[in-house]
Amino acid sequence: MRKLAVILGLMVFVITGCAQFQTITSKEPVQLVAKTENLGKYSFVIPANFKFKENYSFIFENNGDVRAYLIYMGKGSVAKLVDFFEKNMSKKGWNPDVSLVGKTAVLSYTKDNKLIIIKIEPHMGFTYLKVMLTTK
Repeated sequence: MRKLAVILGLMVFVITGCAQFQTITSKEPVQLVAKTENLGKYSFVIPANFKFKENYSFIFENNGDVRAYLIYMGKGSVAKLVDFFEKNMSKKGWNPDVSLVGKTAVLSYTKDNKLIIIKIEPHMGFTYLKVMLTTK
């Protein structure tokens, strides 16, 4: 009788654990809403559901000139993020320069003598945006 109770308890634990895992890893559509980021003379967009990872980023600023390597983490497919940047960067005056799209993507945009390079990289259930701000 005791073994039966243990087996039933274990089955309940496994079933509810699987249900919770499915909830965590569900593929619900992610809404990508543009949020403006301002850094020095750079004004660009990032999806609002992406969080800035300060510990992994580097910002150099000298007399208003900024050079930076910024890391953001969130959820979104590579294809949807490429589409997001194509639609929203032009609203900030950025012109598309080069794009390479596959399992990851690299996009570059220019404005005056400024250059933004964005790498979109999925990793372990999240997507990382690696953004470099520099000059041409």
